[in-house]
Amino acid sequence: MVNPIINTAAIEPLFASHEEPNFHRVRAEKSGESAKVVKGRRPSPITVANNLRSFVKGWRESDYAGASDTTCELLFHWFEQDHVVETRAGERIPFRYYFCQREAIESLIYLWEVRGIRNLSNIISEFGGEDRETAALGVNPDDDRWARYAFKVATGAGKTKELRKRITEHNRVMVLNDEAHHLWDPGSAWNEAIAFLHSEIYEKTGGGLAAQLDFSATPKDNHGRIFQHVVCDSPLGEAVDAGIVRRPLSAQG
Repeated sequence: MVNPIINTAAIEPLFASHEEPNFHRVRAEKSGESAKVVKGRRPSPITVANNLRSFVKGWRESDYAGASDTTCELLFHWFEQDHVVETRAGERIPFRYYFCQREAIESLIYLWEVRGIRNLSNIISEFGGEDRETAALGVNPDDDRWARYAFKVATGAGKTKELRKRITEHNRVMVLNDEAHHLWDPGSAWNEAIAFLHSEIYEKTGGGLAAQLDFSATPKDNHGRIFQHVVCDSPLGEAVDAGIVRRPLSAQG
């Protein structure tokens, strides 16, 4: 029996998981050849997310100019300081957040706090590409009743941490949806519950939902269309290139 031949180079990370992606793989020109490694980050097909990247990168490199002192302190604590965690075996090992996690929270803070962009029509008019003004005019007003931001983050890349009772006595509440591709139907029971929560808070306190954050590896509706409010794109290929998740291999021999 012939032993299978596995190309281990195909699963080697191209950059550290906490680093900004600086290489990516593309399909080989000929069948049977290994994928090619190309310098530079993999472009996102999601126009808003792709355009927003450069703004967030520039803001990051400016030491988060325009953010509050508290925000800057948190960002530097999370991403610029050394952290150590203890394993179940008692071993102490260094810890760093993945870059995709960093970029997601940075994108949210940049839009919400630094730019003050809190509705879909303004997001599209700022970052929507050549037809952004026309596209922004086509946004359904029902989609702009509260701030919505979607984050396309590969499965296994750490999208959320355990959270939150729903406390309608508070006047500002944030909703975080994991696996948000299940929410494509505006008439679904969960989306109706979110709308009810917004109305209930308004009735009780005069407030409402501060924001809705949707996390998904595949933020699409049942027609395969990407959610309009995606602001950050960290796809599976990029997670593979960072060594966060493993790519499938076929044995040959």
